[in-house]
Amino acid sequence: MTLLRRLLTAGLSVAVAAAVLVGLPGLPGVPEPTAAAAEGSLFDPGNIVSDAVFYDSGAMSVAEVQSFLELRGRNCVAGEQPCLKDYRSDSRTWAAESGLCQGYTGRSQQTAAEIIVGVAQSCGLNPRSLLVLLEKEQALVGRTRPTSRAYQIATGFGCPDTAPCNTEYYGFFNQVYRAARQFQIYQSNPTRYGYQAGRTNYIQWNPNAACGGTNVYIENQATAALYIYTPYQPNAAALRNLYGTGDSCSSYGNRNFWRLFTDWFGDPRAGGSFVRTASDPTVWLVNGATRHRVTSMATLANFSRLGDVATVSSSYVDRLRVGSDLGPMVLDSSTGNVLFVDTNIALRMSTCTQVADFGGACSSLPTMSGAQVQRLYAGPAMTNGYVTTDGRRWYVSNGTRREVLDEASLSANGLPTTSVRLSLNGVAALPVGAPVLRDRVVIAERWTSTGWIWADGRRHEIPMAAVAEQSTLAALPTGVLDAASLAQLPPGLHATGAVAGPDGRRYLLTTTGLSPLTSASTVTSTAPSWSASFIASFPVTPSVPAAANLRPDGSSTVHRVTNAVARPVATWSDLVTSSGTANPPVHTVPPTLFRFLATTGAPTVAPGELVKAADSPDVFLATDVNTVIHVDDLAVPAQLGLRSIRTIPAASIASSTRLPGRLSPVVQCSATSFVATGGRLQAVAVTQQRGLPVTPFGAHLCATTPRLAGTAVAPVLLKTAQSADLYYVANGVRQHVRTWAAVLRLTGGAAPTVAVVGSPTLQSVPEGSPLS
Repeated sequence: MTLLRRLLTAGLSVAVAAAVLVGLPGLPGVPEPTAAAAEGSLFDPGNIVSDAVFYDSGAMSVAEVQSFLELRGRNCVAGEQPCLKDYRSDSRTWAAESGLCQGYTGRSQQTAAEIIVGVAQSCGLNPRSLLVLLEKEQALVGRTRPTSRAYQIATGFGCPDTAPCNTEYYGFFNQVYRAARQFQIYQSNPTRYGYQAGRTNYIQWNPNAACGGTNVYIENQATAALYIYTPYQPNAAALRNLYGTGDSCSSYGNRNFWRLFTDWFGDPRAGGSFVRTASDPTVWLVNGATRHRVTSMATLANFSRLGDVATVSSSYVDRLRVGSDLGPMVLDSSTGNVLFVDTNIALRMSTCTQVADFGGACSSLPTMSGAQVQRLYAGPAMTNGYVTTDGRRWYVSNGTRREVLDEASLSANGLPTTSVRLSLNGVAALPVGAPVLRDRVVIAERWTSTGWIWADGRRHEIPMAAVAEQSTLAALPTGVLDAASLAQLPPGLHATGAVAGPDGRRYLLTTTGLSPLTSASTVTSTAPSWSASFIASFPVTPSVPAAANLRPDGSSTVHRVTNAVARPVATWSDLVTSSGTANPPVHTVPPTLFRFLATTGAPTVAPGELVKAADSPDVFLATDVNTVIHVDDLAVPAQLGLRSIRTIPAASIASSTRLPGRLSPVVQCSATSFVATGGRLQAVAVTQQRGLPVTPFGAHLCATTPRLAGTAVAPVLLKTAQSADLYYVANGVRQHVRTWAAVLRLTGGAAPTVAVVGSPTLQSVPEGSPLS
């Protein structure tokens, strides 16, 4: 490997590098990129390449090497031999050698890429190291019109600086295999040679000893192997003019290896692209002389195709410039393209406005070399529409991510519907903005049973089950959003089954439409306000009376609802009785919302029934709906024709209105008094009988109890079922009528009207002097 030939090779390499480093036009507003070229100040003679890099035999596949050769040799024109990207050669069979190579099965007409990868895998050498070696020695990767000689001595194996090349080692395959094998010999016999890792070695600048050299501490075996193969280090002149020649004492072999490796694949000392030090866990992405901080494990995983994290010296890291933190957006310094990277997929961004939408700025993006970018998978063009792998849809704009209800919502807002499908990590750092919605939709809150109606710029909470139970709501488009997205919308009231219009009018939400409420107090006072247009989109169903009969859909039980209390009605007969009509109106409501309309009370007590609780002997008469009076003697209701007693829940009695006193056979319907006799009511004048016990009846009981024609004889005399004694009540006292003559005097000679009362009722009236 003569010095003259090394100088010529360096010149060829400069030409190739210049061609490679021409940038393509970048994004609008992005400054023209600078090449991520090696800088001579970063060359470390004791650590040219790390062991992890140099010996990584799986770093590239055949396809990747072929693509690399085609990229680097895209301007090559065949000469005496084909360009390396097109070159084919027979390979020979080698037996496995313990500690060196695993052997090789010879094949005819293998491509250069197949030979390079096959040898690399056999001999445990990085294919990149072999590619750099081929370029360093004969510029075979990037040169045009290659000669036969270049392939004969492709890696410079068997070509000492002080003698001609040994023809025994001619041939492309022979050169590649023997060079790789030789590096394994160096590794297997680290103390046999003059340059050894882990100690200080004197290394000359040039074959001319008069040029001198320096002591170098060689940090690893890979660097030692390079010095054994090419035993010189570059001097300051060679490093100052990294892509050209230095002075008469310069040498270029190891300089060019490091420079080419850096330009093509990133820093060869870093074990890939990521580094950290032993004393600091901070991980950096290295591109040329710049380092970019990796802020999270998610980010590191996002770029895992760039390789593992290598531990390097602090002095090396400290010499690197600090660039922007690594995020999902990077600038490809070889092309000027801005890329969005997610799960190792690189998607090209179209404008700096789009970059700003994703929270970045074209002027301050972290950079990646072209070689690093090539390690990533090429994706489609980046879009502001972003669908995550779990199915969530986002639209990214103005530095926020806006969750999208559905594709139609994008169209309704004039936004494009195109999207890419990537992981949530790609946009997780962006704050959540207002979701993209269209009008009149139902939104389900993700991972919960809560739903929201979105109409006319307002949201109203509603259980999702209730949506399915109401025909108009069930027909609305439905989508799912995160709670964080919903939090960006103006708050609204919880749906209660009652709604209010802008004019204050209230409606009941039934299963088929909206029913106007005639009384605001029938159901809950909480009613979200809906716009007039949204209310108009529901069918109008019959009005709801003040005392409403509501039935939850799917249930056979009707509830009597007044003052926001819902009391179940046991039978249809009770409902008819309670409603006062033969065909009581019943409104069917969504069962999920029914519980919000009213508090559930005890079962309804229908008028005209004798009732008692199971745990008490007390009997009551229901004089009206949920209104009762105590019965102290069953002989009293018998005069009304009521003898059957019904056992009901104690709560029904306890929650009913209880009239004072006890049931009297003298009753009042509106302004008219009646006396019960033989299961009928007969009008009677009792205005002169102050103190006479009178029980008021409700309208239904008054209307349904049979009547006797005419007017009963006044006054009404009272007796108990246990005694024949008659009593006259007037002026607030009761007087015992002892003789028939006294009776006739009271009635004017007519047969008296006698009513049976309970003894406690009679005793409740103060006793006066008897009448004889």
